[in-house]
Amino acid sequence: VSLIRLQIHEARKQAGRAGVGQRARFVEADFEHLDLGERFDLVIAIEALAHAGDLQAVLHGVRRHLAEDGLLIVVDDSLSRPEDALTASQQRLVRAFREGWRLHGLAPEQVFGERLRAAGFRNVQCRDLTPWIRTRRLRDWLVRACAPVTALPGLRTRPFSGNIRGGAALSRGLEQGLIRHLLWTADDRGADGQARSRPVCT
Repeated sequence: VSLIRLQIHEARKQAGRAGVGQRARFVEADFEHLDLGERFDLVIAIEALAHAGDLQAVLHGVRRHLAEDGLLIVVDDSLSRPEDALTASQQRLVRAFREGWRLHGLAPEQVFGERLRAAGFRNVQCRDLTPWIRTRRLRDWLVRACAPVTALPGLRTRPFSGNIRGGAALSRGLEQGLIRHLLWTADDRGADGQARSRPVCT
C-alpha cells in the first residue's frame, strides 16, 4: 500500500520480474484509512508507521487485515526512552526530527510494543538494528552542515529543508542512543493467552 503511484508501478514491475506478480497485490491507497475486505498472510511496514496520525487505529486496521496465523513485520525508528525523561536539548532534537520528517506516530519503543499488544498481538518481539547503521558517511556530514542554513527565513517552510533538518537530527539521535532503528515482529503464533512480549528491544 502506498499513496505514491510511481512506487506502486515499480513494485508491480519488480514482482513480475521475480515471478510473484500473480501472488502479490499492490494498492494505491492511504494506509490510515484502509479497508480492503480481505486478509493477508504477511504485512510489512518499513519506515511507514512513524508517519501515522493515529498509530493505534492503524495497528488495529493492520490486525483486521491479517489472517489468523498472519505475521506483521515493522521496521521503523523509535525513541529509546520516554519523552518526559529527555533533557531540554534532547527534546529539541526529537522535535526537529519529528517536524522535519512529519513523524506524527514516533513513539518510545516500550509504548510501541504496548500499542501492538493493545491491537491484539500477543506474541511481540523486537530486535535493535541500530548497530548496522552508519552515521558518519560523507552524506551525513553534508546534511548536518546544511541543516542550519535550512532554518533561515524563506527556506524553513520548504519540504526539502524539513527533510534536511530531520535527517541531521536523526543521525545525531542515533549516535546519542536517543533514537533506535528497530525490527518488530507481531503475531499470535504459539500464543497461549499469555503475553510473551519483550518490554524493550535486544
